[in-house]
Amino acid sequence: MKKLMMAMVLMPMMALATTWDVNGLSGSNSNSGKSQSEAKK
Repeated sequence: MKKLMMAMVLMPMMALATTWDVNGLSGSNSNSGKSQSEAKK
Protein backbone atom coordinates (compact mmCIF):
# COMPACT_ATOMS: atom_id res chain seq x y z
CA MET A 1 0.00 0.00 0.00
CA LYS A 2 2.85 2.41 0.78
CA LYS A 3 4.38 1.81 -2.66
CA LEU A 4 1.08 2.66 -4.33
CA MET A 5 0.78 5.90 -2.37
CA MET A 6 4.37 6.87 -3.22
CA ALA A 7 3.70 6.19 -6.90
CA MET A 8 0.60 8.38 -6.77
CA VAL A 9 2.67 11.22 -5.29
CA LEU A 10 5.74 10.87 -7.51
CA MET A 11 4.13 10.23 -10.90
CA PRO A 12 2.63 13.73 -11.30
CA MET A 13 5.95 15.24 -10.23
CA MET A 14 7.79 13.24 -12.90
CA ALA A 15 5.32 14.40 -15.53
CA LEU A 16 6.18 18.02 -14.69
CA ALA A 17 9.95 17.47 -14.84
CA THR A 18 11.93 19.90 -17.00
CA THR A 19 15.00 19.10 -19.09
CA TRP A 20 17.74 21.74 -19.15
CA ASP A 21 20.56 21.97 -21.69
CA VAL A 22 23.84 22.64 -19.89
CA ASN A 23 27.34 23.33 -21.25
CA GLY A 24 30.07 24.02 -18.71
CA LEU A 25 32.42 25.49 -21.32
CA SER A 26 30.33 27.76 -23.53
CA GLY A 27 27.03 28.01 -21.65
CA SER A 28 25.78 31.08 -19.84
CA ASN A 29 23.45 31.30 -16.84
CA SER A 30 21.63 34.14 -18.56
CA ASN A 31 20.54 31.72 -21.34
CA SER A 32 17.16 29.97 -21.25
CA GLY A 33 18.59 26.43 -21.17
CA LYS A 34 15.84 25.22 -23.49
CA SER A 35 18.12 24.26 -26.40
CA GLN A 36 21.77 23.45 -27.03
CA SER A 37 22.37 26.87 -28.56
CA GLU A 38 20.89 28.49 -25.41
CA ALA A 39 22.61 26.20 -22.89
CA LYS A 40 23.10 27.25 -19.28
CA LYS A 41 26.50 27.05 -17.63
